[in-house]
Amino acid sequence: MKEVFGKKTDKLDAQRLAKAFILGAVKGSYIPTGEIRELRELTRYRESLMRKITQVKNEIRKFLEMAGYKIEPFDRRGMALLEKLSRGEGLSKEERDELKEKLGRSLNDAEKLALKQLVDLLKSLEAMVKEVEDMIISKIPQPVVELSRELV
Repeated sequence: MKEVFGKKTDKLDAQRLAKAFILGAVKGSYIPTGEIRELRELTRYRESLMRKITQVKNEIRKFLEMAGYKIEPFDRRGMALLEKLSRGEGLSKEERDELKEKLGRSLNDAEKLALKQLVDLLKSLEAMVKEVEDMIISKIPQPVVELSRELV
């Protein structure tokens, strides 16, 4: 290849690329519009928030597992139980009887505080995701939004 192109330098590379572009062998770079860049930023931000939500959920699961709880904390019932645990509220007799095998030990004050903060953080992150998603939808051209609704 060296015999064909000669010595490789930045200057020669630039000249070769310019000739290739003029001859149509190389296309110009795609530079997204301001709206597309903004949508990309929003979707990247949403992805980072979703990763944080996953981290918090995993931390809550680990926390409950260490305390001996065998519940699914993120379905409707599990969230209600998680709320009660984080506030230090006792369970009703029916709840205790129903979840007897799934309940662990009582949480101490430090664990209740940590669990409450994790639940609050999770709610806050979920609200942030909702806000970002609403903004993403508002930035997408209306015909595209309508078309996507028809396809669902």
